[in-house]
This record gives sequence, structure tokens and C-alpha cells, in this order.
Amino acid sequence: MNCPKCQYSNPSGTEICYLCHEVLLHNAGKAFFQTVRRVHSTPSDSKSAPARAPKSISGPLKNANAKGRPGPDGWVANLPSWFSRNHYAFFIGSGLAIMALGVGYYLSPMTRMGRYGTNLIYRFEFQKPAAYFVGSQMQSRIFALRDGVIDTPLPGQADSEAGSLIIDRQSDIDSHAVLRVRSQEWMRTLKTPDGDEHQMIPKGHPSTAPAQIFLDAQGTLVSRQNASSLRLGRAVTSLFPRFPKGIQRVGSRWTEPIEWTLAIGDWRIAWEGELSWLLKDYEPCYKEECAKLTYEAHVLPRILQPPQWAKGNVTDASFQGKAGGEVLYNVKKGIVISAAFAQNGNLTVGINHLDSIPSESRVGVPLSGGPGAIVMQMTNRFDVRKP
Repeated sequence: MNCPKCQYSNPSGTEICYLCHEVLLHNAGKAFFQTVRRVHSTPSDSKSAPARAPKSISGPLKNANAKGRPGPDGWVANLPSWFSRNHYAFFIGSGLAIMALGVGYYLSPMTRMGRYGTNLIYRFEFQKPAAYFVGSQMQSRIFALRDGVIDTPLPGQADSEAGSLIIDRQSDIDSHAVLRVRSQEWMRTLKTPDGDEHQMIPKGHPSTAPAQIFLDAQGTLVSRQNASSLRLGRAVTSLFPRFPKGIQRVGSRWTEPIEWTLAIGDWRIAWEGELSWLLKDYEPCYKEECAKLTYEAHVLPRILQPPQWAKGNVTDASFQGKAGGEVLYNVKKGIVISAAFAQNGNLTVGINHLDSIPSESRVGVPLSGGPGAIVMQMTNRFDVRKP
């Protein structure tokens, strides 16, 4: 049998050419082994061939560290593929986080009060009396005017006061809660040419007489009893403003009639009028929620007691200036925690006879008698707050 490849004459029935190993009679198994034998018998050039480089490693292990953990570059390189596989979970998680933040903001007390408001009522549910500190300052320059010209300066005033008071609850009267406001101590400091002079106001003094507060079942102020004393009365009206019933929102306005007494030297003046209130905002205070309220005082003076030389000699009184204050109300506890008031301007009192001014109070030679005015340039500040 001649080989079709090399034309070698092989014996009849030969399956593989003896010369070139060409398959003459096809048999898959034998053909495979003959091919392997031919390959191994052929000289190899593998020694001169360059070694094959190992396949590169892809994925997070490409930049693995010594411990076999993926390095940062590997994670960054795989972020796009990770995001493409998990983008639905990413968007769902982001939506839930935003929803949780929104619900937390909406349910916060500050947000609710800012949007819907709250009731301004008094609670005073305390186990022990509530204490407050009180402070005030008064500065005044006083002079007499005749025909618009200064006739003589008069002794002015520069003093300050400090005290403390407590509020406790008494037995209810006719379904009204009754609170008592009383002073603990009170001191007055006078500025004199020789220095400061301190005076202790004794307990039981009329200017610090105790006051009573009546509240209804809802905590709304009904009345303030004995709240017109010279010193304690101002603290009582500051700590217990008359809030309207119902929900009060930011921007709510209301008015309240007001009266207090002020001493300027030897003059006792009653101030009567109304307070114009504004609920300015709700804000955090002392880790709780508070309402910030402001007011303007529209008041007129009335002379209660002039000096001895001016009795029967006073005509009228007027005031040109500003008066107002700010109150911080704790919504949760239902109490006022601080109240500040300021008043400054010119108080003018008409006088029929200027020659009635004592000579020891005058400066210079007295002029002939005639009508005129006493002008008091005053600056008054008052503050009460919880410690």
C-alpha cells in the first residue's frame, strides 16, 4: 500500500505509514496516539522560546495587599460595576434615609410649634417654690424750665436694686389655682458723691408686699392681686403677662392693659396704658422649647406723689420716649423664665410756680415766680429671671 504523502510502499493492511507515520486506515484512537508520538519525537524549540507570561489577574485582587485583601485601588476600580449591580438598593436606601430625616424634622417640637403654634398657659407644677432674681437700674437728670430755658438743675438719681423672690402654690379658691409671690431679700444701692450707699429693704415693707396670682383650670391668668407695690409689683406683672386663650402662632398679636408705679427721686409716678404683644418666634432655651415674646408699652404718666414743695403746684405730666421689653416663656413647664424691660425718654411735669422750688435745691439766683416745667431725663431698666 503506497503512502499518499511520501509514496512509500507499505505492506498490505498497514494502518500507518512506516516512513512518515501518515494514517492509511483511519482509526481515531490510534491516530491520536501516533500524533502524540510524532510530536514528541520531533526536536523542540521550547528552550529558545520566551516563557509565557502568566495571565493577568483582574478584579479586586489585582491590587491585593500582603494579607490577600483587596487594596483601595481595587475597590475604587470596581465601584462602577458594583453600582450597576446594586443601584436599586442604593436608591431605596437613600430614599429611606431622606424620609427618616424628614420625619424627624417634621415631628420635632420646634417645627410643630413654628407651624401650628401652641397654648400659652401657666402650669407651675413644682415640688418646691420657684426662685427668681430681680435687678433694676434708674438714672435721671432733673432740671426746671422757664419759657423753654433752663431755670435751675435739680438733684437727680442714680441707683440700682437687686433682690430675690419665690413663688409657691397655695390652696385653691373657687376652683382657681392660687400662687403667692413674695420677696426674700431686697437691697438698694445709691450713687452718692462719697461713694455707694447700700440700703437693705426690710421684710414687710409696703414696696415689697406679697402678691397673689389666680389661674383658672386651664392655666389662664384670671387676676393679679396686690400687684401694684413699688418694687414687687413690677416683678409680678413681668412674670405673669396676660396671655390670650387659644393657639398662638408666630406673628400672633394682642394687647394687655398695664399699670405700674415708679419712683424718680422724690416723685412717685403711675404709668397706665397697654402693652402691644408680639409672639416673635419659638426657639430652644436651656435644652427645652421656649416662646420669645416682645412688647411695646404705650403708657401715660400720672403723678401720684410729688415732692413736698410741689404739692398743689403740679398741672399735668407727659412723656416722650420709648418703653418695651422681651419675655422668654418655657412652653413645656408653662412658666416665664426671664423678662426684661427698658424705658428711656423725657418726663415733663407742669409747675404753676417755679419759685416754690426750695432755695437749697437751686443753683444760682432764683428768678421771679411764674409757671414752668420740671423735666426728668430718665433711663430705667428692669430684669427678672430664673437662676
